Amino acid sequence: MLLAVAACGGARAARPIGAPLPTVGSGGPQALSSVWPLDRLGPSPMDTTVRFMALVGRTVVLRRPRPDLSIFAIVTFPPGSMRARQGDSVTVQIQPTPGRYGFTLTSSDSMATAAVGTFSYAVHFAAPEGALARYPTATRFEAAMGAAVLVDSATARFLPSDRPAGDMLRFAILGPGTYLLAAPR
Repeated sequence: MLLAVAACGGARAARPIGAPLPTVGSGGPQALSSVWPLDRLGPSPMDTTVRFMALVGRTVVLRRPRPDLSIFAIVTFPPGSMRARQGDSVTVQIQPTPGRYGFTLTSSDSMATAAVGTFSYAVHFAAPEGALARYPTATRFEAAMGAAVLVDSATARFLPSDRPAGDMLRFAILGPGTYLLAAPR
């Protein structure tokens, strides 16, 4: 009897909690001309520079200015994810990309493990011009959308991502670079 129960309900390999699932566009590099970056309307969040102890970690919340103060992005550096070039503290700069749902992350310190980025796009969301020809509704565009990192000025690579809540997209940040929301053309 125990053998039958074990055969039916044996242990299954579970996906690690918070591990991103692949999006429609996950995979190798793609020409930037073959993706539609998500347009951002409304006021831009301010550039942000933070300094924190590498072994403690930090969560940075980028908000739009008044009056709405809505969340634009959340970047979480788990304890030990950054390696200080000198001393025990690290400095990170996050600059929102003008007109796009994206940001550029820079640091003179290095990343030891992945940080986690989350875009919140419930407010000031706009499908790019021409996208509705392929995706008949904003909802369809949103379903195809994923996080991407710019490989260079002409190439993007979609990243595995998941949706922790409505109108939010979470992804791993593996190093400095420009991260944005986009959908395949």
